[in-house]
Amino acid sequence: MFTGIVERVSKVVEINTIVGGMRLKVFSEAVSSTSGILTPWQDLATGESISVDGACLSLIETGD
Repeated sequence: MFTGIVERVSKVVEINTIVGGMRLKVFSEAVSSTSGILTPWQDLATGESISVDGACLSLIETGD
């Protein structure tokens, strides 16, 4: 379960089944929870936690 502070809100745009699980693609722009402004997610790094419907997932790749 995700227990961190929500900094941005975005959308899952693609879901693919892969061996051993699923891969989610998240829209590369997100709305800031503090300003409400849509901005690019340029500061995400591999290994960071992302909450999807309360489930804590790890970022494994960035890019297209």
